Amino acid sequence: MIWSCTQCRGLALVVAVAILAGACSSTEGSGASDNAGESTATTEIELGNPGTLVAPTSTTEVRRFSLSIETAVAFLDSCAVDSSLVGGCHCALGRLGNNLDDNGLRVFEDRFAGRNEFGPEVAAALIDCGDAPRPAEWSTESVELFVTECIKGSERLRDICTCSTARAQDVIPQARISEYVESNLVAPGFVQLINLCI
Repeated sequence: MIWSCTQCRGLALVVAVAILAGACSSTEGSGASDNAGESTATTEIELGNPGTLVAPTSTTEVRRFSLSIETAVAFLDSCAVDSSLVGGCHCALGRLGNNLDDNGLRVFEDRFAGRNEFGPEVAAALIDCGDAPRPAEWSTESVELFVTECIKGSERLRDICTCSTARAQDVIPQARISEYVESNLVAPGFVQLINLCI
């Protein structure tokens, strides 16, 4: 109910501003017409019916990703236990990220650990995404970025790091590789992924 009232106030504010802007525009136009017969057509703005304006849904800029890279990778790693689940898990992560932040998802994680049941949002996302295709394979540039960060300057690790990209693509969204390589807390990290290839 609070959210609804906030929207109402927001809509009222937008309408009031639009009406005020229209009044100011009209006043400026009438004053300009007295100045040496100049045309006011170029200074007037048609605002239309203020009642059709839509109130903004948010006054703050939304972050691109609401879930941290650590949470996203942990979710994908625990969800995509075999290759057939990768597409559905990535799809579910996208849906959950639109509605939850780290704290919100942690509540559902605690519920699963304590009572062995999925929260409704998590369960619904997984069911809806059951037939989702695997995400596209990483681009050559993405693979090279991952491998370069993985080898840490030691060319002897190149083959094993290249091997680890198979699992990395299952649990790391391609758009977030840079965040992954910068995190010291993400799990599985490079070492865990490398160990899968030993």
